[in-house]
Amino acid sequence: MNAITTFKPIYFWGIVFLSKKSLIRLSKKRQLNLKAFEEFYTKQQKSRFLAILSILLLSIAVILIINRFSFIWAPAIGGIVYNLYIPLIIVWSEKFKQKSLLHN
Repeated sequence: MNAITTFKPIYFWGIVFLSKKSLIRLSKKRQLNLKAFEEFYTKQQKSRFLAILSILLLSIAVILIINRFSFIWAPAIGGIVYNLYIPLIIVWSEKFKQKSLLHN
């Protein structure tokens, strides 16, 4: 059995789980009675989580694609793609600082 076909259901159910949790949280938003800054902070943390998740999924996709051609280079290039996380978080934190100054 191929490793690529073995892990596909795990990715699928992980995405289903995350989307279901997001829908539950959205339905409880009105019950929490958050202040304006708390809503802003929550939205920013969601965007940070999505940025991290997108880098992770991009890295996994690159590994799965390259693994068809070279199982030696796949993890190396996937790791290089995962290093995009650092500049992404730096850019996100700068934008967060600028936006948080507007909300204070």
